[in-house]
Amino acid sequence: MTTSTLTLTLVDDCEVSIAGLQAVLAPFAERVEIVDPCQALRDPSGIDVILYEPVRQSDFSRSLLRDLQKRAEAVAVVWSWARPEELPVHTAGPCLPKSLPAARLVAALEALREGRPTPWAETPAPPPAPRAPRPRVADLLAASVERAEEVAAQEAEEEARRVAEDGGRPGGVRLTPREQQVLALLTRGLTNTEMADQLTLSVNSVKTYLRQAYRKIGASRRAQAVAWSLENGLAGLAATLTEVQATTPPAETGPARTAAPAPAAAAAVAPVSVPAVVARTPLAAGAVS
Repeated sequence: MTTSTLTLTLVDDCEVSIAGLQAVLAPFAERVEIVDPCQALRDPSGIDVILYEPVRQSDFSRSLLRDLQKRAEAVAVVWSWARPEELPVHTAGPCLPKSLPAARLVAALEALREGRPTPWAETPAPPPAPRAPRPRVADLLAASVERAEEVAAQEAEEEARRVAEDGGRPGGVRLTPREQQVLALLTRGLTNTEMADQLTLSVNSVKTYLRQAYRKIGASRRAQAVAWSLENGLAGLAATLTEVQATTPPAETGPARTAAPAPAAAAAVAPVSVPAVVARTPLAAGAVS
């Protein structure tokens, strides 16, 4: 079976490569004819294969290759020392290594001209997929601030809901008015006896209210109870109780002494509405459950 002579041209900026190709293919002159690229550009119809070196290609060679590919119905084949993955991006055509022996090079070129596969041709690696743009530092900071604001809003909403469910009670604890009063007077540094006098109670009653309040707020010492009372706004109640005590007239002395002052003091203390007083206290609105 005889085949027509393969006509090729080489676009390569290295003169050594051009001379080397002519030398190694000289024994195959009956099968391969090499044409100068400028001559091929003048008569592109007879060109079968365009060999080209894409590495360190000059602007002239790039323009010459582009014109040849437009005018000649030829197969463009990369002929390079570089591996396919080392070639410039967007390199087109199959790749033949310059290390390929002359006989195999001729056989590969004939196969490529006829559209047949050849084991010595490799395909350039596809260009890498574009990377997703990395977020800017400003965008990351903005997202972080936005997330922090969302968390703060959720916490504020949760706190408001908890306060509403607690009904405004100090720390969310169900304290009776008397328990709140004795805790409030603790913040003034009063002794049990002084609290009993101010609230018109017995010392044992004061101790009972304190024990009940301690158990509810989880305190085991007087200092813990004082700290809890200050944190939950009971200091304002203590000031109110002190004002009430100051405006209560003293009891008369002597044989004509009656028990009337005691009911008057009790009447003065009894109207103190704990929730109302706590509502006047700035710390009560921010009570911690």
